[in-house]
Amino acid sequence: MWLGLDDTDSLAGGCTTQVFDQLLRAIPCEFGEPRLVRLWPFAARRTRGNAALAVELFCDDSIIPWLDNYWTDHIMPLVGEISESHHSDREQFPADPGMVLFENQPDEKLYWDTVRGKVELTNIGHQWGGHGRIGAIAACAWPAQIVTWEGIAWRVVIRKVCPQALESVDRLEGTFLCRDPRTSRGLIAPRGPCPIMFGVRATSREVAMKATIILVDGVGTAEVSDHRIFATNQASGDHIVQSFTTVINTKKILKGGHIILNEKLLSFSESGEMNLL
Repeated sequence: MWLGLDDTDSLAGGCTTQVFDQLLRAIPCEFGEPRLVRLWPFAARRTRGNAALAVELFCDDSIIPWLDNYWTDHIMPLVGEISESHHSDREQFPADPGMVLFENQPDEKLYWDTVRGKVELTNIGHQWGGHGRIGAIAACAWPAQIVTWEGIAWRVVIRKVCPQALESVDRLEGTFLCRDPRTSRGLIAPRGPCPIMFGVRATSREVAMKATIILVDGVGTAEVSDHRIFATNQASGDHIVQSFTTVINTKKILKGGHIILNEKLLSFSESGEMNLL
């Protein structure tokens, strides 16, 4: 069985990763590696990272009554109010949670369509809720051809990550996008009202777990409620539809090492050899 969940949060707060973690801690069956799948970055209803969650369950459809009750008691109440953005003028939407369950993993085409463009809801599998079902289906369908990992921890009250622990994690072979070495600014902690303390990315599960423990145990890190490791499609290139060619006529180097090419193409500092152009 495959279980997917999406869209339990809004700009006002909440986090689908935490809701999913709480569900997994309660579910009365064994399960596989939780998956965090980032989808088309221009989806109208996205909040921040446009991530959906999925996991393989080692059970049969007798789990459905339990999921019915859990949905009613814990997830359906998360349907939210609209929160205005302070950094974007695009239309905002309230949280509209969706959950899906499949006997077998759905066709990977559902993932590829959703990671690369706008899609409409597909009426397949056992479904609960609203628009979040679109992302939930896609997360279940992810073929995991290229996988990275993220360790996520959720805060109890304040968000504070030990600077010394972050430096140690940044030096670990296999972590990426942890800290800007030019400004010493951390890149693992969100700045909004969501409950995430940090999300540390790595190229292997083992490194993600080691980095997470270092950060959680850091003397300057505030109290966390829980943490979990997710398999992800981050840095996989799955979002890329095709390649393009152009002639570079102008460039502008920004603070932090990012570069604007031809006044409309942005090359981030992490792009490596691209920035040598």
